[in-house]
Amino acid sequence: MTNNDDVIRVDKTPFDDVPVGQRRKTAKKWAKDQYRENNIFENDSTKQKIKITSGGIDHTVYEAYHPDAFYLLPVLPDIIRQAKFVSTEAPIRDADGRNPEPDLHQVERYRTNVQLRGKPFEVELIVKVKKGKKGGDRELDSIGMYRNYYHHELHGK
Repeated sequence: MTNNDDVIRVDKTPFDDVPVGQRRKTAKKWAKDQYRENNIFENDSTKQKIKITSGGIDHTVYEAYHPDAFYLLPVLPDIIRQAKFVSTEAPIRDADGRNPEPDLHQVERYRTNVQLRGKPFEVELIVKVKKGKKGGDRELDSIGMYRNYYHHELHGK
């Protein structure tokens, strides 16, 4: 795994040698172990701190739109650091017009480029911005919000 010329390259992952049917489960365990302690990374373009959560890992491993998205978990810190801020969106409302996640303030989208086993992709990083609470281990910004990695999506180029 290298990071040259603003393209994050992934040629091999820690779970490549695992049987195909077990790779997602192995990737999930690997990522949760890897990011248990060191899980907050600063985005270079916004200077905001984004926390990798176990829920974000689960969402990426089991619900990603692209079947190879979980192969980028080993370079997730690089993706968080390097991705450029693209947009902010209001939370999606339910049929009754309510926010199903009351502490969810907004959703941010970031983008960067990767090369996965020689194939170019654009990665879209989805981050949930939530209202902070006093205490706890959250990295609150200047207006009392914290950012959690929700998942990432791969788009072919």
